[in-house]
Amino acid sequence: SDGSCQEAKPGQVGFCEEDIELKDLVERAKLHCNPRHVPESLRPPKKISGLYWLKGLPLPDIAGCFSTGEWDQATLTLKL
Repeated sequence: SDGSCQEAKPGQVGFCEEDIELKDLVERAKLHCNPRHVPESLRPPKKISGLYWLKGLPLPDIAGCFSTGEWDQATLTLKL
């Protein structure tokens, strides 16, 4: 990817795509996977928050940050 980002809309986190080395993933996650980027009322429950390594899918191996998704308590749904 080219490391470009889409500007965030009010109440949303911007979207970025960037290829990084696995060794740098943890340090970068501290910055990018911080739930403080989401309004407190929309933060997911701590039980499902965090950085997940999504391995073995039809997609290439990818990490997903569930901490910055938007939680809908009424439907128990996390929008990433």
